[in-house]
Amino acid sequence: MASRTHTSIPCAQCRKDFPIANKEYRRQVKKGRVDFFCSRSCAVEHQNLQKRIKTYGEEAVEHGLKKTCEHCGKEYTEPVTKQKKTRFCSRSCASAGSVTEARREAGRATGESNFIHGDVEIIAAGLRTREHWRYARLIKCLESLGIPHIFEHPIDSFVYDLVFLEPKILVEFYGKYHKDLSQQEVDLKKTAHAEKLGFEVIRIVIDDQEPISPSAIKHLLPRLV
Repeated sequence: MASRTHTSIPCAQCRKDFPIANKEYRRQVKKGRVDFFCSRSCAVEHQNLQKRIKTYGEEAVEHGLKKTCEHCGKEYTEPVTKQKKTRFCSRSCASAGSVTEARREAGRATGESNFIHGDVEIIAAGLRTREHWRYARLIKCLESLGIPHIFEHPIDSFVYDLVFLEPKILVEFYGKYHKDLSQQEVDLKKTAHAEKLGFEVIRIVIDDQEPISPSAIKHLLPRLV
């Protein structure tokens, strides 16, 4: 609504009309100004929006940034804001994917203690929960190919990382802790036991702190499909 001294114009950010002195308005337009704001907060918000558009593009700012979860490999959309950028699609993936090596070592120690006194089925179930962050991408790949498989599968008194019953192949993923002499003795016993039952044991070296990539077993797929 215009008057002799003021005119009403829309805010370039919130689009609400606000009054501005005619003299000031003409002076700013003469200087080449195009955008006017109803408040300092709208001006700052608009400035930040333009920075995000410049950095990520208008499409990403409007519809969100496409990202891939570092834990499960699932694609998700993250709003482009000033907040800290995410690496995971959900809280559960963030919790599993950000497990520190100290926590993993503590879990292994607990598992070894339980192994002495516990039931192998219970131990296997615990390992599936604890190690799911590591296997998530591999599970997704095998399921998409329709390949029957079992992770952390108990056979008699041992638990094996990945089992393919047809053909009879056991995959053991080897990280840093497998270099320990006591662990090497356990690994030899596990291999000997599996071979006695007619299984082929394949060892694959991995990075303990990263999820296992499907490419780790790529060479086995022709035998499994």
